[in-house]
Amino acid sequence: MNANETQTTNAAAIYLNFDPAQLQVNRITAGEAFDFTLDNAVDNAKGEINFAALVLDNALPTQSVDLVTINFTLLNAGGEQTLAFSMAAGRETMIANGGEEVTALSEDGKVVVEPVTTTPPPVTTGDRTAHGTLRDDQGHPIPGVTLEIDGKTATTDALGNWEINGLVDETT
Repeated sequence: MNANETQTTNAAAIYLNFDPAQLQVNRITAGEAFDFTLDNAVDNAKGEINFAALVLDNALPTQSVDLVTINFTLLNAGGEQTLAFSMAAGRETMIANGGEEVTALSEDGKVVVEPVTTTPPPVTTGDRTAHGTLRDDQGHPIPGVTLEIDGKTATTDALGNWEINGLVDETT
């Protein structure tokens, strides 16, 4: 919300409509400038957000402030969803100061969903080596056996020897 030194605001009632098939409200958090919340309700079935707040003890906003932050979940993939200010009777969005409505220009908001790219965690490669010789109960080498430690493998050679490199300290 924008305010300035010549046009302050001490009350705001914001009523938003959204498509409930596309969005779901998880949480509404009031901004810090308005210190008394009158209405903070969501109807995810109807696609309605009702939020109203007053300035009682705080200084009146004289600059741009966050009135409310809304956290949504996107229910269906689609790139863009609209948040529309309601002007319907009983749900009329308005900004006021000292009981007088302030002319406010409001623009519908858009929720733009951008693909999230996740970077896989780096593969940890250690500098440790495990090695040994695999023998049967009579002491003869056992060739061709595959051993695995933390996803790394080695196969015993003709003498039963094996070696796995690149292990980290935490390997058990």
